[in-house]
Amino acid sequence: MRARQLEKTVRTWSLGWLGSGLGGMTRLPVSPWAANPPNRGSSTASGRVRLYGDIQQAPAMILREPIRTLPGQFDQALLSRIEQAASRATLQAAHAYMAGETGVHRGERDAQVCYLQLDWLTALLKPLIDTINRGMGWNFSLTCMEQLQYGVYGPSGHHGWHADQLLPGTEPTNAGLQRKLSFIISLNEGADYEGGDFELEYGHPESLERRRRVPELRQPGTLVVFPSFIYHRVLPVTRGERRTLVGFICGPPFR
Repeated sequence: MRARQLEKTVRTWSLGWLGSGLGGMTRLPVSPWAANPPNRGSSTASGRVRLYGDIQQAPAMILREPIRTLPGQFDQALLSRIEQAASRATLQAAHAYMAGETGVHRGERDAQVCYLQLDWLTALLKPLIDTINRGMGWNFSLTCMEQLQYGVYGPSGHHGWHADQLLPGTEPTNAGLQRKLSFIISLNEGADYEGGDFELEYGHPESLERRRRVPELRQPGTLVVFPSFIYHRVLPVTRGERRTLVGFICGPPFR
């Protein structure tokens, strides 16, 4: 992408889809999102999205709690629509980035994934994530979004400690941009599986509270948003199947 084109994309925030290099996908055209978030919840025939009034404004970045959790944000109708789209795709072994290389490393990441382009969901997520980005005080410059990643963790499925943020230019599809925000949508009941808990690590190295488990992700429809540089992991599933939808929102490199 030429510098002038990139500058225009950054200025207007035409958040759209980028093919995921981790899945070997080709780059897809960027499609614009709504320019401004609505003041209230928006709805579609597939479900309802709520915008929370308590995340409209914040004076500065919240470093003590760099994660936003919205339990039950999406209803079952919307989740079913995601599952239907995934049922038409082909699952493949998830890749992990290790020692400068991307590939299947089951010791680090054991899951099945497929990549989805859901423009209708993009339109719902854009105003909500805009609001969270401002409300948490992050105020990241965001320009585009990689393809959504549908993931299935069966027995022994896991993902070790990692950060989603890659150096600019390490992914051929990100046009020199950088992952800035990651999000997860839980798709099934926590009672469907054992283990598979999601944890983040942050804070003082000697703090007893440097790790946080996010039990809200065991509730279907929960949305979790956090900066992509935060280390996190998925503990091994010991029974059943854990299903999630993951996304990465990119922007120009941090300065």
